[in-house]
Amino acid sequence: MASRPGAIFFISFVVGVVQIVLSHAAGIDFSAPANAGHQFGYVECYNWSVIYLTVAPTILAACIPSTIVLYHRFGHDPANRIRFLILLVLAIAYAAATAGREAWLALYGTDDGSYSEWTSVSAGEWNAPGLSQLQSVSWHALFFLGYAHYIVASFFGFAGAFGTLWFFSLASRENKKRKLLPEEHGLLFNQKVAVLCYLLFLVILRSAKVSMSLIASGKAEETWSFFDFFKHGEAYLSNAMSGGIFLDLLFGVFWLSVTLVTHGFASKIVSPQTVTRTQAQFVYPIFNRIARAYTYFGRAPRFWAGVFLFAIVLPAPGFPLLIAQAVVFATLRLIKSGWQSAAD
Repeated sequence: MASRPGAIFFISFVVGVVQIVLSHAAGIDFSAPANAGHQFGYVECYNWSVIYLTVAPTILAACIPSTIVLYHRFGHDPANRIRFLILLVLAIAYAAATAGREAWLALYGTDDGSYSEWTSVSAGEWNAPGLSQLQSVSWHALFFLGYAHYIVASFFGFAGAFGTLWFFSLASRENKKRKLLPEEHGLLFNQKVAVLCYLLFLVILRSAKVSMSLIASGKAEETWSFFDFFKHGEAYLSNAMSGGIFLDLLFGVFWLSVTLVTHGFASKIVSPQTVTRTQAQFVYPIFNRIARAYTYFGRAPRFWAGVFLFAIVLPAPGFPLLIAQAVVFATLRLIKSGWQSAAD
């Protein structure tokens, strides 16, 4: 069952539902203001619930089967088996540096303003005196379950994405034209889905952070009103351009680059090209590989990757506006698909 995407998605989804139940039992409300109730983790739990019911289950459903397939493919060769184990160690380090670090900050975050999201979730919140026994048990269970869920998704996301990159880099060295096997198509598709879901995670995270920052500064109403936005838009822009935008965008571009490089190796398998000695002295081979990887990536993934990168830079402040933004871009995508179908 562990290699069945549907079962994996269902299990992860159920864990997300349990987290929501625990958040209510702990006294965390979906629409609680910043000064009411108890906060949890990086952002309020009602923001994380969207991620744990959509993004995390999809990433796990895509990356766990890929990791299992790669393990079986590399497990027969002692040298590759060792390299694969090194990959898993790197995946553990990545999960610790991302999800593990955020769990640590959730407990021991500083109050110096450098991480404003953590100021109400310090070590004192862990043993908050105002909690009942049920709330305290639920809060602790929510913390361990929530961050365990996050760490597992980070681990398999790294292992699946980089494992697929490594697999196709080895396969492309044969330099023989052939069709991709169904298993190889599955690895590419799973990697693409996982990376696009990670970009969506960054979009939701940025939207939540900007919304929280506007509420905390008391400027939310000024920027959420359509007409008042043009008067007080600088409040949104200053918050949208801060709060780790460079780091979030860097992470998104990095994982998107991993996927594009993987598709470049795959296109080399499907249609290998010979580079002359003269061409090799210039940058032609580099740009040619980039163009082929971009083309092989596919139209729909390219569109949504661009949309998500745009939304990371200029996120919609708050979940309702984020949904509205998604509807607009989805409509544009449908119109574009209709035009392409008519042209074909």
